[in-house]
Amino acid sequence: MLQQGGTVNHWFSIFKIIGFAVLGGYLYFRFKPQFDRGEALLSRFIIPINIIVLFLLTISTIPQISSTIPRIGNTKYPEFIHHHLNQTDMNRQFKGYYEDLQYHNNFFSVLWQLEKQKNTGGVPYKIDVFYQKSPLFFELYPNLDTLYKYTSFTTNKWGMRDLEYSKIPPKNTVRIAVIGSSNELGGGVLDDKVFEQIVEQKLNKHHGKGTLKFEVLNFAYPNASFILHQETIRKKVLDFQPSILLFCIHKPDKKRIYQNLKKDLLDSPRYKLNPEIFRDSIPWFSQFEQFLASKNIKNLHYVSERDQKKYGEEILRWSFANLEQLTKKANTQNFMVYVPSVSALDSDFYPYCSMTSGTSFRCIDLANCFKLIEDKSSLMLNAWDDHPNQQAHQLIGNLLYNELVSELQLNCKKPKKRPVIRYNSKGERIYSK
Repeated sequence: MLQQGGTVNHWFSIFKIIGFAVLGGYLYFRFKPQFDRGEALLSRFIIPINIIVLFLLTISTIPQISSTIPRIGNTKYPEFIHHHLNQTDMNRQFKGYYEDLQYHNNFFSVLWQLEKQKNTGGVPYKIDVFYQKSPLFFELYPNLDTLYKYTSFTTNKWGMRDLEYSKIPPKNTVRIAVIGSSNELGGGVLDDKVFEQIVEQKLNKHHGKGTLKFEVLNFAYPNASFILHQETIRKKVLDFQPSILLFCIHKPDKKRIYQNLKKDLLDSPRYKLNPEIFRDSIPWFSQFEQFLASKNIKNLHYVSERDQKKYGEEILRWSFANLEQLTKKANTQNFMVYVPSVSALDSDFYPYCSMTSGTSFRCIDLANCFKLIEDKSSLMLNAWDDHPNQQAHQLIGNLLYNELVSELQLNCKKPKKRPVIRYNSKGERIYSK
């Protein structure tokens, strides 16, 4: 219908002509008796004047004629009726447009070809591999052995995409925890080719001297953000007694942290039904609410694109400070690791690093890991998924390994002694040296 605008305008013109003709007929018969009796001089001119005006109004509605009428200022004369849509109708005319593009056909040749590739063999590209265990706490399903993004995807008994590890680190072991999202999870890449596995292999090969051993544990899951990392640390990561924590961050995280906050908190049925559940089950939640109030961040449901990034920066600053408090007793070395996105190579490392000011976080920049690759699209999983592929994971792993060797001074320092974790009768963690 929208493509037949010329036909619609043509019918409008016909209807207007008929309308003016009916009006002219009414005026003619209304004043004809007065004209016949010659009751007033003015009445003799009413019918001719009306006929002339109606004639001009009628021809002005014909597109071929109205388009030749000169403009007076910015307005065509006469133009008493217009067909401009109001704002509501303008929004409605495009409603469903982008959704319709999802149903590809041969008219969209590129999308059609991509969809054919994506559905090869009838196997779904993505499946649900994680779930919400408690408020703001998500983890992967344990003991998975499936296909995810057309690639083998397995998890251990702890719900991590990693090897099997004991909860208590073996003697003389430096345990490193990677906390991140889908880039760190490595969907579409073989289990042993994810960059955290590459780092572990290289550390043990070059620095695992004698009985010294390195373990790199992957706590990543899709769509994670720094707000969700708080609960991942509190409820899972610290139980494995890591010495070093690597918090991976990416260019979109300023916006993502707001979106996750809205989706996993404000729009959460649990929060809507009973916000007290969050306050009772999450110790830091009341502090977070106080922080939002102190920054005058009130209505998070309706936030502009610009303010999403602004609020995201404020929330990230708070997140780094709170993560330090959560890990303080564990005596961990905390790092913010900037991992570049294949599709967004301009670095936000320094703005992110500045957000850790006032904390003991150290910053590692991996933004240059792709600089020698001319065709950046060759680092993507495929044409419809810009997550890093196996080659990209290898580059990330190589640079992260080099940075860790430098930061930890592995050639001249022994790893820090880990505190022993015990639990009191209430199930609370107690740290002792």
